[in-house]
Amino acid sequence: FVSPICKKKNYVVPKKGVVFLGDSDIDYWVNSTVKVPDSVNIGIGGATCEGVLPLVPDVLKHSDPSTIVLVCGENDMDGGGRTPEVTYGRFEKIMAKLEASSGLRVVMLGTKPEPESRNKADDFKSYDRMIREYAIKNAAGGGNVHLTFIDVHLAFLEMGNNRNLYADDGVHMSPKGYA
Repeated sequence: FVSPICKKKNYVVPKKGVVFLGDSDIDYWVNSTVKVPDSVNIGIGGATCEGVLPLVPDVLKHSDPSTIVLVCGENDMDGGGRTPEVTYGRFEKIMAKLEASSGLRVVMLGTKPEPESRNKADDFKSYDRMIREYAIKNAAGGGNVHLTFIDVHLAFLEMGNNRNLYADDGVHMSPKGYA
């Protein structure tokens, strides 16, 4: 009932399981597969939305996930120098590929108000706003994919965005941030 997925590592995706897909925020979520049984973590540190896009057909081809937890966008804008609009366009391409899978649930985790990326906070908020609007339109339109957007940025700010939510680098999350 399982098939290999990514050539970088020998990932195995359980049928009807959960796929954690995205950048280092997924990659470093070391207990994601413990917290969510029948899941696989396909996180790649440094990945952009553009880098995640080619993985989507393989995920859908080699598995029949019930849910994909998706994180991408910060690297597009921070290290990649892309605008929120370009990054959002990449996100839309991912969603277009996912729309081929009827009944799929996607949980998109928004950006974080990272201490070391304060200069990108406005870009991150703009990108999150576009995804939130996409999720609202998707829900109203009854698309093939049910998209839930989790506003991580707002949640971290409401908790005080304390430094203990982040690893020593001020970019990645600490165990408390993941919790």
